[in-house]
Amino acid sequence: MRKVLEGIRGVVGVSGVILWNKQRNSFEKILPAKITDSTALQLCTLFSTYCSANELSDRAIVRFKKGWVVFFNQPRFAIMVLGKSDLAKATLKLVLRSTASLLEVSLKHDMLLAGAGDKMTPEHGAALARAVNLSLSFFQGKLSRADLAEMLRQSKGQLVGDFPVLKVFGVDNNGGLILLKGAEKNIDATTPRACARLLSAFLDLARERVNAAGFDLEKQTAELQPLLSELRFYLSFREIKIAR
Repeated sequence: MRKVLEGIRGVVGVSGVILWNKQRNSFEKILPAKITDSTALQLCTLFSTYCSANELSDRAIVRFKKGWVVFFNQPRFAIMVLGKSDLAKATLKLVLRSTASLLEVSLKHDMLLAGAGDKMTPEHGAALARAVNLSLSFFQGKLSRADLAEMLRQSKGQLVGDFPVLKVFGVDNNGGLILLKGAEKNIDATTPRACARLLSAFLDLARERVNAAGFDLEKQTAELQPLLSELRFYLSFREIKIAR
């Protein structure tokens, strides 16, 4: 989601973006530093109230003295864009449309996982940790165990704010992901996606140091393929690649 917001934020004249996930009633945002937390909360409240009252309108643009506010309202999500006077409106429209299908797939996937949330077990968590470790074994001989551990911890640190469920995992000194004892009860429906994001972030760091050509996730995790497919781990990983 963060990369989607960053893509919108990159349009000329855009100063801020808020994404409302209607399924979870949660907000992700990139806003100017001058906007305080209380002001941001007010913006989110006004934003969701407006979109709820105008469900049949998928796009609206409002002109102000010093800029623009654009609303993009969809069944599962809505986006509010804060723009300066030089906002590239035509480009923004194209970017919003191009990201809509990706967001729809991603949020539909979240909904399916949420429906299966009660089926997530400690065994699933252990299998996902195993999947990450099997993937990391591709780099044995290319990176030291200390490097693997450092990069995996760095990747986890970057993502734990967006995926709190990653707190159930630790990193051992051999560069392996482990399910922490006593944390099993906190495994939830976001765990497969969180682990896919964790692996993707690790791969980004690894590619800066060594040649990762030939890495094949399904080949590396062949022993777990049926379960990982059921958990939509591969689907999550592919969606991350598409978002780039």
